[in-house]
Amino acid sequence: MCGSMSEPSAWLRGVHEPVKAELDHGDLPVEGALPPELCGSLLRIGPNPVTPPGARYQWFAGDGMLHEMRLEGGRATRYRNRWVRTPAASRQLGEAPRDLDWPTSDPANTNVFRIGDGVFALTETCQPYRIDAELRTLGRDDLGGALIGGFTAHPHRDPRSGEIHAAGYDLNDEPRLTQYVLDASGKLLSRFPVELGGPAAVHDSGLSERHWIWYDLPLLYDAGLAAAGWPVPYRWKPDHPSRVGVLERGAPPDAVRWLEVSPGWVFHTLNAYDVAGPDGAVREIVCDVVRFERIFDADITGPGDPYPPQLWRWRIDLEAGRVIEEQIDARVQEFPRIDSRFGSRRHRFGYTTELFDASGGSGVLVHDLEGGASASYSFEPGTRTSEMVFVPAADDAPEGEGWLLGTTWSASAPDHSDLVVLDATRVGDGPVARVRLPQRVPAGFHGDWLAG
Repeated sequence: MCGSMSEPSAWLRGVHEPVKAELDHGDLPVEGALPPELCGSLLRIGPNPVTPPGARYQWFAGDGMLHEMRLEGGRATRYRNRWVRTPAASRQLGEAPRDLDWPTSDPANTNVFRIGDGVFALTETCQPYRIDAELRTLGRDDLGGALIGGFTAHPHRDPRSGEIHAAGYDLNDEPRLTQYVLDASGKLLSRFPVELGGPAAVHDSGLSERHWIWYDLPLLYDAGLAAAGWPVPYRWKPDHPSRVGVLERGAPPDAVRWLEVSPGWVFHTLNAYDVAGPDGAVREIVCDVVRFERIFDADITGPGDPYPPQLWRWRIDLEAGRVIEEQIDARVQEFPRIDSRFGSRRHRFGYTTELFDASGGSGVLVHDLEGGASASYSFEPGTRTSEMVFVPAADDAPEGEGWLLGTTWSASAPDHSDLVVLDATRVGDGPVARVRLPQRVPAGFHGDWLAG
């Protein structure tokens, strides 16, 4: 483990330092010009402990906090933030919990996702929390009885059917996950178990037009860590084989094919799509991922091991039964996004956050995965950049024509963050607008754009 127990955690300093206030601010100052067609809210979520955590603090276990940045008519009309009222957070805030305790870690801190007419705060291994339009927590939600255990932080939406596909699992030593398929309204269509080679963490999965893709990788539940009180008791186990599972959508679960890949870890999928031959049969699945060589090895408090995440392409050859691995880009990057209208279909553009560049800053990367080129913008040294969410310029705009929205934090102004907006077709020009937020948005995980 990294550092001594007496040292303040690195996940509570600098850009990670929690904020202490829930604010409501309107008419925020804007530098530059906000695109007038951006009408909606960027929601972001991440860990923000209500009270100082104990010695066994892990970044992935901090109490979830939502941040909303509202844009309309070329103005920044609102910033608002709220803790998600899990039972643990409610008690620390002096409020009566509305839900019973979940049997394991339940921070609601990883992603924000719309299902049907609801917006939900998500973390894997537990169930979603429904959030209203004022960021109030309405309570834990099993989606009308659809969920029989833990859900996922990363559901995948099929943009044509509206179906939602999710690989959920529980924080225990059971070697399996549950695949859920929901319709656009959130009604359960099907669910089935997928057997793994061990009690592996499965943070994300892949979805193509005709296939599910799962990752069975060497980050496994550790009963010793759980007994010692670690809220995220997973450790790198190099003897566990690294595999990718593939199943045709609608096929029986026992037909899943497991194919070996090089040892490594994947938090996030950029996208996946099928490649069919002239007869229409799928010969190959392309799956673009951000890959670590290993994780939670020397440092179990967060992704602090010295193995940088990089963008890779896995070509899953269904005829040969093998995976061809190709590195797309060697820069240190995470939080991959696409134009979501192209999810599970062939995509051209991918967007990632460059976590560290040569200047000591961070930035935005745009990958042209057909042409092989990339464009980038680097913020000033000492700046940290969040995941960038792509918003199309219009519903019928060509792929890649739109805006990238995220937050930045600078060591030179540590008590504030900026909402930045970049033209995705001219990212090298830098932000077209910056909105000064009234407080820091701590380094977190994911978010989404809610239009209208």
